Amino acid sequence: MAVVVLYWKRLWSLFGFYRDHHERYTSQLNLIHIIVAMIPAVVLGLILHDFIKSVLFSPKTVLVGLVAGAISDDIRRDEGQKNGKQDP
Repeated sequence: MAVVVLYWKRLWSLFGFYRDHHERYTSQLNLIHIIVAMIPAVVLGLILHDFIKSVLFSPKTVLVGLVAGAISDDIRRDEGQKNGKQDP
């Protein structure tokens, strides 16, 4: 939601509803670029759907991901405290 609020002008310009005459970007990104960039992910997702569903959504995989995330968060916090940075 924050990205939509922050970049609403650029998002509307993708659909052709908003044109900024003082465009700061040298190349205009449009909806065709986004669709073309998504095609490989969509194809792989369709091909590997059963594998993804059976392996990545198993309780064991979720547990490993949660534990790894907790450990990496603790390491990040410890490194931040050593460097004198405040944890948000």
